[in-house]
Amino acid sequence: MLRKAVELEPKRAEYVKELGISLVCLGKTTNNQKATDEGIQWLKKVETLPTIKPTDEIDKKHAKMILGNLELACGYSRDAQQDISRESYDKKKK
Repeated sequence: MLRKAVELEPKRAEYVKELGISLVCLGKTTNNQKATDEGIQWLKKVETLPTIKPTDEIDKKHAKMILGNLELACGYSRDAQQDISRESYDKKKK
């Protein structure tokens, strides 16, 4: 389904990032280096995409984060990765 989403909207950072993360996770859990390598290529592409939605900047940051530590791919969730600390919230209010 993610491949179809990327096919239909190839400039959507969210879809490209999720495809990359899914492939990295698949590759890591099945010892499939080809899937891991393909996922890495999709994750690298995210940085080159235009910012269309406000969440695209988060997706770009998270794609880099996953590239920095591929072991995070299988447990990845955009919502779980966001900073939800009270300190961060207070800074945003100012």
